[in-house]
Amino acid sequence: MTAEAPDFPEGDRYRGEYEIELERWFRRRFGWLCVAFLIWQALAAILLALSLVVRPEDIATGDGQGPMFARAMAAVSTVSVLVVVLWFWRSVRPKIETRAEAVQAATRMILTLGAMTFLFELAILIAHPGAPMVPLASIAFWHLMASLFLPWSPRESLTPIAPLLLAWAVWYGVRGGLQGEWVSTPIHVLLAPLVLVPGLAVSQWRLTRHRRQFRTKVRKRLFASMRRELQQARIIHESLFPKPFDDGDVRFDYRYRPAHEIGGDFVHLWTDHVGVMHLTVLDVTGHGLASAMTVHRLYGEIERLRFEHPYLRPGSVLSLLNRYVTLTLAQHKIFATALLVRFDPRDGSCMYANAGHPPVFLRARNAAIRELDSTAPMLGVLQPQDFGVEDLTFTLEPGDTLIAYTDGAFEPRNRKGQKLGIAGLQASLKRNPAPPSWADFLLSLVESHSGGALDDDILIASLTFHRRRDPNRIDVLSEADTAVVSL
Repeated sequence: MTAEAPDFPEGDRYRGEYEIELERWFRRRFGWLCVAFLIWQALAAILLALSLVVRPEDIATGDGQGPMFARAMAAVSTVSVLVVVLWFWRSVRPKIETRAEAVQAATRMILTLGAMTFLFELAILIAHPGAPMVPLASIAFWHLMASLFLPWSPRESLTPIAPLLLAWAVWYGVRGGLQGEWVSTPIHVLLAPLVLVPGLAVSQWRLTRHRRQFRTKVRKRLFASMRRELQQARIIHESLFPKPFDDGDVRFDYRYRPAHEIGGDFVHLWTDHVGVMHLTVLDVTGHGLASAMTVHRLYGEIERLRFEHPYLRPGSVLSLLNRYVTLTLAQHKIFATALLVRFDPRDGSCMYANAGHPPVFLRARNAAIRELDSTAPMLGVLQPQDFGVEDLTFTLEPGDTLIAYTDGAFEPRNRKGQKLGIAGLQASLKRNPAPPSWADFLLSLVESHSGGALDDDILIASLTFHRRRDPNRIDVLSEADTAVVSL
């Protein structure tokens, strides 16, 4: 962008695009200005010719010189303007490639036309002092006409007009001095620049409006592109989530509602070769794209641990996840809560560890509720050597349901500003008989309480134990993994 071109306050990212649009716009409008001048002068020539036909006696009135000379000068001026504009249209305009060249061409054309008109009018006034000629009005006319067509800045619009205005001031001052008008002349000279205000206002308004429209267009395009990208990212993100299932022995179900397109809540479930299920629930601090990207990193780490050490105890997995978060994410002020449950559907035995996550509810078949609290601090807040975690063991009986959730399930407020709270969730679990889907039921409860206004991600997962499978099982902690656990 040239020094004369208006700055684009959105930054450098779209400055090149804005420059190209300004160049195209200015070249196009410069062509329109040339056409407008050609039409204007053609009409002026026709009107001048008609005046000679309608009132030929004016040629010989007076002293036989004033009106005749004025008409002759008007004809010469009209033809001269036509020639100049036509030359700029045919010879200069096709060679313009940049906005700077277009501004220079417009400046030369306006300066040339204004100077020609000014000189012709001065000649007429000298030969015929009573002629209705106002050079200052002509200067204002050329400036306004150019500003109506050309998208240039106020400073650029003054470049061809300033010399004309200065020439007029010198001529007017000399004339006033010769006529003894020592008071009115300086006042008129000082007030003369006011005739340029309309053109300056038009120039400023047009560029401001165009800049605003450009920003709006860019933002709409960016928003549409971002929406498409987020939708694609959501598809990829949610492909990491497991699929709900009900195999007759166990039912796994969950509902996920991100505050935005994607979020930082995540559930991971896999079953090893002996049928033991490993359930992980994560909640990364914050929500949105940054949290979702963190989920992807944690997912990769969980998958690595799954394949390299499939029989690690839940507490050992949390210790390794804490090490990962501390070394890679905590420096960016990103932390996470997590819980792991290892469940054997052959006998209902469970091993559980919780790193700063909200308590898990164990709902018995008779609607009795047990709360399983955190057994370790949040991931990333303590160095690996200071991180302590405890494994809890318990047994699920047929008909029992394990319900895990993230903080978005109990923190939303109602219209009175009251949170649903963990107690509210726990009370809702006493419903008997149980609903077909605890995930659907609890999500509906949360949305009803908040009125649908959610400002955090919500994840609700349930694991219902229907009946025992084959009671044969193996030791789930291999000798090879013992060394890793000791780390």
